[in-house]
Amino acid sequence: MKGQELYVKREKLPELEDEDEFYHADLVGLDVIFEDGTRYGKILRLHDYGGGDIVEIVPEGKGQKASVLVPFTKEMVPTVDMTQGHIVIDLPEDFFEVPKRESTEKSEDESQMSADH
Repeated sequence: MKGQELYVKREKLPELEDEDEFYHADLVGLDVIFEDGTRYGKILRLHDYGGGDIVEIVPEGKGQKASVLVPFTKEMVPTVDMTQGHIVIDLPEDFFEVPKRESTEKSEDESQMSADH
């Protein structure tokens, strides 16, 4: 069955007993807001790459190519409010910062040493 998709009717799925359990299909399309109530975007999909779920969010006014991946953890997503139709995200201040690359250019001394040898 490799490469095949499996579908199950919703009514055949068991009821979730834990308030911190969700079916991915129920989360897709929910609004995403910050803790202060500022709207950020919508959930596009969820991924499971084996290390925990990742929520893919499309920021407000951006296309799918601008989506952001956020770990679906209690620290990053402290609130899932199905009745209000949103999740709350709490991201670290540096979450959107792009790490600086280390310089791959050699110093003049290193370049000279390479040329001498």
